[in-house]
Amino acid sequence: MSNAQKLVRDLQKHGIAAHTVTRVQLGPFKNRAEADEAMKKLRELGYSPLLAASGQ
Repeated sequence: MSNAQKLVRDLQKHGIAAHTVTRVQLGPFKNRAEADEAMKKLRELGYSPLLAASGQ
């Protein structure tokens, strides 16, 4: 069992709604314009991207 799964089980035991999520990260990008271009392409492909600062 992974650490994430253990944490979810522990939180649920304490009545806190919790679940794991799989995510795919893109980048790093050299600048905001490069990140915006990638987001534009993703939207054109039907995805709903979320931009987060590095380390988030």
